[in-house]
Amino acid sequence: MGLSKVDILPSPRFQERLKWPLRWVWLWETDMTLCIALATALMLPSPKANSWPGGRHMDGLRFVYKGAAGKAAAAAAAKGQEGAKIIASSAFSSSQSSPVKMTLDEGAVVKFQGRFFQVLTEIGGAVSRRTTRGIARLVLLKKGERHDWLTFERRAIDASLPDFPSDKTPNVKKGSLVIVGGGGMPDEIIDAFIEDAGGPDAAIVYVPCSYEHSIASKPGFVRMLEAGGATNVTRIHTKDRKKADSDESILGPLRKVDGLWFGGGRQWNFVDSYLDTEAHNLMQDVLNRGGVIGGSSAGASIQAEVLARGNPLGNAEVVWQGYTRGLGFLPGVMVDQHFSQRGRQKQMPDLIKAFPKTLGIGIDESTAIHVKGSTAEVLGIGSVFFYDGSGRKTAEHRLSKGEKFNLNTRKPITPALLRN
Repeated sequence: MGLSKVDILPSPRFQERLKWPLRWVWLWETDMTLCIALATALMLPSPKANSWPGGRHMDGLRFVYKGAAGKAAAAAAAKGQEGAKIIASSAFSSSQSSPVKMTLDEGAVVKFQGRFFQVLTEIGGAVSRRTTRGIARLVLLKKGERHDWLTFERRAIDASLPDFPSDKTPNVKKGSLVIVGGGGMPDEIIDAFIEDAGGPDAAIVYVPCSYEHSIASKPGFVRMLEAGGATNVTRIHTKDRKKADSDESILGPLRKVDGLWFGGGRQWNFVDSYLDTEAHNLMQDVLNRGGVIGGSSAGASIQAEVLARGNPLGNAEVVWQGYTRGLGFLPGVMVDQHFSQRGRQKQMPDLIKAFPKTLGIGIDESTAIHVKGSTAEVLGIGSVFFYDGSGRKTAEHRLSKGEKFNLNTRKPITPALLRN
């Protein structure tokens, strides 16, 4: 039985997707079992464009196995398929130099499916990150629980960044935002977006929210925009952060767009693809040119500085560490959607507890806020709820169609229902 360190080089496909440092695995070979611990050498002092983890699978690792069964498992792991397992024949931990490490107890079995993994045995372990003061445990690994490896990597990076969120007040200095709570789309919302973009002939780009690498040739919302009178609608989509940083098929349309719309789905997909890339910078430039950014459901939440419901494993939690950063077009706020329809009012205290200075906004379906400067006007058929936890007691304001809210003073401009 021997212990050896084996360097693992990024695969060609991986190099085309991300710009991560090298990774490695430790191998411990016995007569019956091959013991493998994954390590992610994300030793990044500060975030740079493309430094965030992203992508669909952990396909950057070339697993080193012996025997036909091992090779089959390695191939499955690279494709994110069934059968990729990490088996511990005795207690071990991953590389000592990695800020994120997995420690498995003797006899533990962990199965990876792409970026997601699960403990299959009663015996588990832990995932931790290194700090200047020692080891900080992120999670205990228990049988049956599913986890997302990229979430742990993001949490490790988050810990090295300046305080978040910023102290900026909610204000769109140029341009406008149309932030929709999901569900149906009343004509007045579509009309406001097209008008702010510059009219029917304005250049509009649709950005879908998808886990898949390809999407429908003409998504439903594109047809909806065209039915509303828009004549110049294109779309961009990528799961490759390198493309979001340098590919002109993605960046070119963003350089000249008048209106940008983010679709619905799971908002962490936008984070994985675009956060802190050149595409992200160009999206912000849409506002700097006086254009409009809109979105519904996931496309609403992603516009805020603080991201709601970013957990890649489900949308039950309003705050999920590792995925708390939105694209930040509206600073100082967090936006939740499908608000009354899914009974999400009771979760706003979780937001206030995690981010006391952040203005919480909950938007009903078929309802939007139209933001210009520091003023948010309600459009559509439902209600919008504003939660201010900056005082001794949390103030809740409920506004309906036509009413306006000052995001800076955190008070209604027009009469609204006020609860203290």
